[in-house]
Amino acid sequence: MSSLLEELVRRESAARRRVEQLREQIAESSQRLETEEDRLSRLVISRETVEEILDEVVQAVERPCCHEQGRELLRQLLQVHLDLRALREQQSVL
Repeated sequence: MSSLLEELVRRESAARRRVEQLREQIAESSQRLETEEDRLSRLVISRETVEEILDEVVQAVERPCCHEQGRELLRQLLQVHLDLRALREQQSVL
């Protein structure tokens, strides 16, 4: 009878170790998830800010009062804006 109880104690101990290992893995995964969510949030905010700035640039390019040199810079920024927009559309398809 004691060997049966010893086996139950052994199995219980093994189960406790597995549970503790799983808890540690969950804690590590939760930390990694939080880190990646923070990174994603910062990237989204950065992209949105750049898009806002570039939208303002587009409006400025369309104004007739810009100097030619300024217009060229604005055209280049507009191209960056269009490239970013295309990239975002490609990513949304994936």
